[in-house]
Amino acid sequence: MPGGTPPAALEENVEAIKAWERESLLSRSMAEQIADWIAGTGAGGFVLVLHALWFGLWVSANTG
Repeated sequence: MPGGTPPAALEENVEAIKAWERESLLSRSMAEQIADWIAGTGAGGFVLVLHALWFGLWVSANTG
């Protein structure tokens, strides 16, 4: 396989995993989809920076 194409069995396995994952994602409930959105948004860089600024301001206001 180094420098060449992967064996056919490997390609078949990769495609089977992709199909399984696609099916799994499409069969999630609305609550699971919302929970994924909340987790993804909450873990984003913008939200983390916003929280750091907010807590920094809060600590400054309460110590000064």
